[in-house]
Order: sequence, then C-alpha cells, then structure tokens
Amino acid sequence: MNEVTAPRPRAVWFRCSAGAGAGLGHVSRCLALAELFEDVAGIRAHFVLSASSARATKLVRTAGFPCAGRRTRDEQEDATALARRLRNGDIVVIDDYGLSRDYVRRLKRATACSVLAVDDLNRWDTGLVDWVLAFPMVAATKQYHNTRAFRGPEYLPLRRAFPVVSETAVTDEDVCLIALGGLATPDLLRWAAAEASRFYSHVRVVRSSSSGGQRPPAAPPARVELLPPLPDLATEIARCSACICTGGLTKYECVALEKPAIVIDQPGLEHRDTLRLRRRGLLAGVVPAMDPQRLASALGSLRSTACRTTLAAKLHEAAFGSGAAGMAREILRGT
Repeated sequence: MNEVTAPRPRAVWFRCSAGAGAGLGHVSRCLALAELFEDVAGIRAHFVLSASSARATKLVRTAGFPCAGRRTRDEQEDATALARRLRNGDIVVIDDYGLSRDYVRRLKRATACSVLAVDDLNRWDTGLVDWVLAFPMVAATKQYHNTRAFRGPEYLPLRRAFPVVSETAVTDEDVCLIALGGLATPDLLRWAAAEASRFYSHVRVVRSSSSGGQRPPAAPPARVELLPPLPDLATEIARCSACICTGGLTKYECVALEKPAIVIDQPGLEHRDTLRLRRRGLLAGVVPAMDPQRLASALGSLRSTACRTTLAAKLHEAAFGSGAAGMAREILRGT
C-alpha cells in the first residue's frame, strides 16, 4: 500500500497542565493513562503541555512519549494547532483547569475525535465531551447526567511501576517519606523534616516542582536524606512506613500502595477531598501547615500497633485503581 495513503493508527493526545503552580500531578496521571492505553491496546500517546517546563518535558520523554509545549497562549490558536495534528478516530485527553468548553468545540468541529476530560471540578457534565474521569473523592460525589463518567478512586490511574513495587518492595519500618509537591516552600520542607526526624531514624525528602524543584532545606539533620527528582514515587512510597504529603495525587498513590499518609492540609478543593478521605479512615492524619503539635500527634499515633492495624485494614479494602484497565477498554470500545 502506498505509504502516503496508508491510514495512521489511532493515537491518544494529552493536553495537560504543567509549569509553575501546577506541579507534576496532571502530568503524572496523564502518563499513567498513556501507559494504560498502550498496555491495553498498543495505542500510541503524544503530549502537549500547557507550559514549557523542562522538568515535566523530561518526565514525559523519559517515559518514552513524544512531548511538546503549546505554541501559543491564545486558547483558540492553541486548539487550532492541536486540531491540525489530529486524525479521525484519535482520542484527546484534557487535564487542564484553564481550558474552556470552546476549546473542545473547536477540536470537534475540526476533526472526528473523541474527548476524555479529567474532571476534578465537575465542569464537564455537558454532553460535550465523550467521557469524564472524576477519580478524586470530592469529584466522585457529583452526579453526571449528560456524560459517561468514571467516578471514584477505583478509576485512579497509576503508573506501571505501582503494581510491580506493591509486590516486590520491602518496607523499612523506620523510614518516613516527605513529598510535599510543587508548591512547597523550603520552610515547609524544613519544618516537616525536623518533625518527622523526631519519630523516625531516616527521613527521605523528595522535591517535585514541575519547574525543577525547590532548593533543598538548609542544613538538614544528619538523618534527613534529600532525594533527586524522581520519575514517579512508587518505589519510595512502597519502601517507607509513612508518608507526609500535601495531598494531590500523592495521597491517592499512598492509599493505593496501602501506606499511611499524613496530609498537610490545603484550602479549596484539596481540603474537601482530604476530609472525605479522612472520614473513610484512609489517612493517618490531616494537619495544618506549620502546626508542630498536630503533626507530632499524627506521627505519634502511628507508633501505636492498634492504630496501624486499623489503618492497614482500611487501606487494604480501598482498592484504588482497580477499575482503571476496564475503563480504558470501555473507552476504546466506544471509539
């Protein structure tokens, strides 16, 4: 068959948020979806990021997927540029709070593509997109009447490394992992490390800003190890006995790997989502930033065998991510 006229295999295009203020959560969960589509059906993924982030771009390319930044800040031109790269039958995954419904309309007017929106804010119950992925607890409580929605943490997308490490990693019972995300300040890192080192002999700190990582805490205690930027947190979560995080995707990854997580609370959607997880008994604690008494109380409770046993049972029953492969198969059947 002539090479020019041969149909191109259907692809999945990810248009996701990255850069300062966005962290790496959007990119990480899109990478998990990209791996899922590839594993389930051999579908090739391409990434277009909202910002030129060296860290995020490297993360995507290291995972083996083509990656580029958007070419313009104008949303209409952005949609037009992406639409030119699509072919009929392609799937577009949108994970960017800044994109409007008009962005999707432009894509669909230009080509017969299908759209999956990752929806933390219940913005896409309009019938405009083909599917919605709403895995956070707070988003999963919303009703979707006009769009096929995959609701709840059972659809949590996890990187390939997670099922592997859950079976092979050995937990070090005296290690606390601190993963505070892209918005963490050096002061917050220092405070969390200092408090954790009072309860654990080894504290490992990972910095995960999409813009390259905050500068490490000055003069950390000898028992605190600063980790280099990592492609994912699977191995570090699996080997620790507790994790301190600021929420986002990390708290869900901890539950999926059945690890106790203490969340440093954040306002807005993160706050409501964190409280729902706590009410289900899936977190070891929720503490305000820079509140040493509350953090010490949460860390101290993990020294109790009864507390750890109760939490372990809840985490084992959670089954986060168990429906993700089925979701991918349903999406591919619907295109």
